[in-house]
Amino acid sequence: MKKNFTKLYRNLLVFVCMVTGLTASANEYYWVGGTGNWSDFANHWATSSGGNAFYLQIPQSVDNVHFDANSFLSSGKTITVDVATVSVNTMDWTGVTNTPSFVCSNTMNISGSLVFVSAMNVNFGGSVNFTSVSLGQTISTFGKSISSVSFTGVGGGWVLQSAFVG
Repeated sequence: MKKNFTKLYRNLLVFVCMVTGLTASANEYYWVGGTGNWSDFANHWATSSGGNAFYLQIPQSVDNVHFDANSFLSSGKTITVDVATVSVNTMDWTGVTNTPSFVCSNTMNISGSLVFVSAMNVNFGGSVNFTSVSLGQTISTFGKSISSVSFTGVGGGWVLQSAFVG
């Protein structure tokens, strides 16, 4: 009996480890420090708005990225996407100030929502793939141009809150 219980316990423990290892949780990434490259996580991707504790990697597909009043403390600042493919859950520019610029000529996969603001510049020569598998995602471009857009999320649903410009 003890041998069977030990085997059962070990199998249950392995199962729990496998399930929790496969379950990814979203982190909230906050851009700080003004101008910079997407890949420079050690200087720009903070764990809180205006914070000085930084992540050890760039945002991943389950993570939410935020640009807000603490991202650009003066005007004329630019974020340049310098990695081939960016994958995030949600990208939200709500509350950003000082009219920053976002430059991306690569591929961006967004599995959640995208929110730009009118007081920003977007130079988006790459493509955006919306990949959500759930309803209720929002897209707010505020008239910013995106050259190539696709919707590939099976079962996903998006609410367009402003017109797309190609």
